[in-house]
Amino acid sequence: MRRLKSLVINTLLLSSVSFIISGCSVKVPEKYYKNEIPPYSASSDNVMEMKTIETKINIGKFTSYNKDEKPTCRLGGSYITTQDGTSLDTYIENAFVKELKLAGVYDKNAKITISGYIKEYLSSSSMSNAHWAINIDVKSSNGKQFNIVHTTKYDASFNGMTAYAEDMPNAFKKTVKELILNIITHKKFQTLLK
Repeated sequence: MRRLKSLVINTLLLSSVSFIISGCSVKVPEKYYKNEIPPYSASSDNVMEMKTIETKINIGKFTSYNKDEKPTCRLGGSYITTQDGTSLDTYIENAFVKELKLAGVYDKNAKITISGYIKEYLSSSSMSNAHWAINIDVKSSNGKQFNIVHTTKYDASFNGMTAYAEDMPNAFKKTVKELILNIITHKKFQTLLK
């Protein structure tokens, strides 16, 4: 009897600890719960900063070491995707174009083309360390380039469903806004435009 009681207590304790550590819920079919990065909306800070650029810019391809990168929440589950099915690289590329157009400095036929090579995407939806990190080489058609690593921390829900379906995708959109601002205000950005 004593051994059975001990076994039950240990089983309950182990189950409780596993639940607390993971924080993820039962996987629900995607048709019932979306986990898509929202469409990009321009940042007024980015557009205002871009208006100070004195030359027209074209945006080339943004690619990565793994063009099929599909981050997941915590212990797995469904992938984080874009609403239109494009890659995370293309999402960043399109966001850059959108903001340059609003600032009036985008020109598909410009002398200078800026492109990007994403060396790494890092993501976590854990409650204690939720973040997105993007390590990118920003390159110019003039042969110059620089590297930037940008990290955005965010609050993730205890509930794994909310963490992967809302918190993580929304945080990626915010990360891209901050990344673009960090690129255009980087001390070496002007060297890409000459």
